[in-house]
Amino acid sequence: MDAINDAGFEWVFKLGQVKHDRGLITAFIERWRPETHTFHLPFGEATITLEDVHHILGLRTTGRPFILHGFTTTARQRKDMIRDLLGLTLEQGDVRKNCLRIGWLISNFGN
Repeated sequence: MDAINDAGFEWVFKLGQVKHDRGLITAFIERWRPETHTFHLPFGEATITLEDVHHILGLRTTGRPFILHGFTTTARQRKDMIRDLLGLTLEQGDVRKNCLRIGWLISNFGN
């Protein structure tokens, strides 16, 4: 859990607890203009910035990025990467559809 917190991804565990207002989300979707990447609201145009994302989700926006741009991996390479980064070896049931199971993270890194 410390490694996940240090990487700035502790907010991922909180997403399941967030209540969503479907009406509000629908209203924003209807007002989104993809050609300008802005919301058209009664008081003018508005957009979401990286700083907004930082404050809303607690996602770190400073430090070195972890980017695999243009990098394609095999299942074996991904398992090796997890072993190298987290120090643990994955078993067959620890992955589902190329994603780590949350249960695996909790059982290995705490709740």
